[in-house]
Amino acid sequence: SVNVYFLLDVSDSMLFTSTRKLKAEHAAEIVSSMAYAILRAGDGVGMSMFTDKFVTVRHVNMGSKMHRLIVNDLNNVNNYGGKYSFENAARISMTVLKSSAVIIIVSDFIGLQPGWQKYLKMLNNRFEVIGIMLRDPRDRELPKTAGQYFLEDPFTGEKLYIDTATYADAYKKYVEAEEKDIEKHFKAANADMIKIITSKKDYYVDLIKFFKQRVLTHRH
Repeated sequence: SVNVYFLLDVSDSMLFTSTRKLKAEHAAEIVSSMAYAILRAGDGVGMSMFTDKFVTVRHVNMGSKMHRLIVNDLNNVNNYGGKYSFENAARISMTVLKSSAVIIIVSDFIGLQPGWQKYLKMLNNRFEVIGIMLRDPRDRELPKTAGQYFLEDPFTGEKLYIDTATYADAYKKYVEAEEKDIEKHFKAANADMIKIITSKKDYYVDLIKFFKQRVLTHRH
């Protein structure tokens, strides 16, 4: 049997949307449905929700009761919001997880600190790591209509007025380069990653395809 451990980012930047649902809601649905399928297959599941610390810890277990506990954690509004530290999440995972596991990190990967890739490598040396990068369309592009917009950094609270006509292209280029860089570091660490844009209606199809392909390529 396989042990799968979900690391779910519930920091402030996940509490954002320009569509119908928050990134955190999409993330909770993904984790809940994947956990259900894994438990149904007779494998073990655990989960931690993290900010710059672990908000919840569910050690790997099996059975339908485990799914109920995970769903309760996902539905608890008090578990959401806070700063972000990938480094701390990686460090704490090393102490929480004693046996081998597949770690699935569900995050927008916004607010990564310099040197974060070192901790990704450290995690992947001991476990198998998969990243699910969840991005809202507005994370990637500013509104097309020109005008003054008020932006606030979700982690520092820093506020800024900008004219989108001036910054839209530069912002898009910056985000594209940042996403490519994150994907590059996952590849360099021998870890897999899939990117999901929350406005895409059938992203579940991409997710299923990704995991099916992964099973095929990881068969020994």
